[in-house]
Parts: sequence; structure tokens; C-alpha cells
Amino acid sequence: MLITYSEYSALGGKASCDDFQRLELKARALIDYRTQGRVSLLEPVPSDIKLLAVEIIDKISSAASAASGDSAVTSVSNDGVSVAYASPESRCKALNDDITQLIDSVTGDLAYRGVD
Repeated sequence: MLITYSEYSALGGKASCDDFQRLELKARALIDYRTQGRVSLLEPVPSDIKLLAVEIIDKISSAASAASGDSAVTSVSNDGVSVAYASPESRCKALNDDITQLIDSVTGDLAYRGVD
């Protein structure tokens, strides 16, 4: 486990206690995938990795709640009154890209895969 619920809530996490275990597991899997399991070997877990886990958990949680609501508007035209909405696929890709960039910016060399 990267972070406990008490640490998560102390660092400003917004997800409920009921959802935390599932979301922490997803965040840990994403971080481990991107770093090839190197973060799991760190003991104790550094504070920047814990903050990274908080950010990822909150991003996944807010994306899930947004998916159950209205779709995001991507463009609006006033004269012809047209509105374009983001597709679920584009929202998912944007979330994955955002999380990948966040992981790479925090983990640095731990995310290095041997190719530049």
C-alpha cells in the first residue's frame, strides 16, 4: 500500500473512505506500471510519491463522478447554435495522458524505460 486513508485525508484527499481502497489500488497499479514496479520497492514510501498517489486518486475519483454526469463541452458556436461534447474515449485518453505525465514528472528516473 502506497498510502493509508488517514494519510490520504491528511494530505487533502477528497474521495470517501468507502471508495479509497479501490482507488488506491488503481493508483498503485498505474504508478507500478509506469515505473516497472520500482516504486513498490521503496521503503519507506517517499512523501512525494504519497502526494502523487493523492493526486491520482482524486483525478480518478473526479473523472468517475464526471462520467456519471453531463458530458464535457468541447466547443460552442453561437451563430449556428451548435455544441460539441467530448466522447468518453477522448475523456479517458485525456485522463490517462494527464496521469502518465504526472507520474513521469514526479518519479523521474524511476519511470525511465531505457529508451530516449
